[in-house]
Amino acid sequence: MKLFTLDRFKLVYWVIAIATAQHTAWGAATTMQGGLPIDSTAQLWWWVQGFAFAIAIDISMVMVATKVRNGGSNAQYVQIGRLRLPVNWYAITFFMVAIFSSYFQLLYAWAHATPLQTGGGIATVWIDRLQSLIDARIIIAPFALPGIALLYTIGGLGKGGEAQPKQRNVVQPSQPSRNLVANDSIKIEREQSQPRALLSAPQPEKVRSDDGKLMGYICPGCGNHLSISGWSRHKKTCEELQVSVFRD
Repeated sequence: MKLFTLDRFKLVYWVIAIATAQHTAWGAATTMQGGLPIDSTAQLWWWVQGFAFAIAIDISMVMVATKVRNGGSNAQYVQIGRLRLPVNWYAITFFMVAIFSSYFQLLYAWAHATPLQTGGGIATVWIDRLQSLIDARIIIAPFALPGIALLYTIGGLGKGGEAQPKQRNVVQPSQPSRNLVANDSIKIEREQSQPRALLSAPQPEKVRSDDGKLMGYICPGCGNHLSISGWSRHKKTCEELQVSVFRD
C-alpha cells in the first residue's frame, strides 16, 4: 500500500510558485512600501505584506491552473449583440495572475541584474552582434516561469495531466465452476420461462479516482476489478455474470 503518491504534474506548478514567490514578494513590497527597512521588526512586516501578494498571485496561479488543466469550468454565457459566448472565469483568472506574476518578476530582475563580463575567447565582432540578445535576458528571465505555467496549462487543458496509463485486468483467484444443472435448476427454469431479451443484466460498480475520473468497473457477477476496456470484453464472456441475470 502506497502511503504517499507524488503527482509530478502538480509538482511542476508548485516549483514554479516557489521560484517566483520571493520575486513577487520583493517587487510588491518595494512598490507598496519602498526599499527594505533597516529595523528588523519593520523588515518582518515588510516581507509579510510582500508574501501576502505572493500568495494572492503565485499560489492562486497554481490553484487556478490545476483547476483549468483538470477541465474545471464555471463557464457562464455572456450576450454580445446577437452572439451568446461562454466565458470561463477560471481561465481568465489564470491569465491575469500570470501577467501580474510576470510583472513582478520583471521588477525584481530590473533591480538586481548586473553586467556580464565577456569571456576572453569571444571575438569583438560577435560581442557587437550578440549584445542585444544578451541584454534581452532582462525580459526573457522574468517571463520564463509564468510562460511555462501558461503553456503547460493550455497544453493539458481538460486532460488532468498526462494521459492515464491503461490498466490491466486484475487477476483474481479462479473460482470453481458452478454446476448449473445441479445447483441452479430454478434459474434454468426461469430462463426457459422468461425471454432473455426482457431481463436486464446487473449494472457494474464504477471505480473512480479521487478527482472523480472513471478508472474501471467491478463485475457484479464474479467481483473482478476490470479496466474500462477490460469490462467491455469481460461482460460478454463472464459465466457468473450471465447466471446472475436470472437470480432475481
